[in-house]
Amino acid sequence: MKSHEYIVICGLNRSQVGRLLAIFASLLSAFIIFSMLKVAEILKHFNFDSHIPPSLLSLAGAGTIYLVLYKLLDKSLWRAPLIGKALRVPNLSGKWQVRGLTKTDGGKAWEGVLTIAQSWDKVRIVLKTDQSQSDSITASIIYDECIGYQLLYHYKNQPKMGEERLYAHIGFAEFCFDEDLSTAEGHYFNAQGRTTYGTMTLKRIVNV
Repeated sequence: MKSHEYIVICGLNRSQVGRLLAIFASLLSAFIIFSMLKVAEILKHFNFDSHIPPSLLSLAGAGTIYLVLYKLLDKSLWRAPLIGKALRVPNLSGKWQVRGLTKTDGGKAWEGVLTIAQSWDKVRIVLKTDQSQSDSITASIIYDECIGYQLLYHYKNQPKMGEERLYAHIGFAEFCFDEDLSTAEGHYFNAQGRTTYGTMTLKRIVNV
């Protein structure tokens, strides 16, 4: 499975972020080109060859700067606390210890590790237990100023070799995170292959 896009509900609209980046890229491009031309003009007075190749000017174009800024935002800038708060996108990347309790079939406690690989654009959520592995298919993050951040995702579960009593199935999970994003509580339910449901608690063990 590969990382996939995710929806941010009640966060800063992604198209609006794109427009803001485009405006900033245009302003920055104009400033850089103006500065380059000004330096070239000054160098003329000192008899230096101040010819600026068109290719160099094109590299300072708004399109190039936009792509660089977007790449930086996607990979790292969104993780900065102030930027993440403005975008209303929490940094959930890392590994989380999972303690689950199945409410059906007489009830059963289980443990696992949830790994979240997240960028501004995409996310992948993988839950590994002793018996199976779940991979996210779709996901969304909700910002609620009263409740906090919530993560909802749809997954596909594949049992490990030899688990004859388990079957591949799809399911849905929902978590509500605490204010400092170190713990979360949630629930899950499965269908199409395994009709079970239960609760889960998360505790961050590795922060990225």
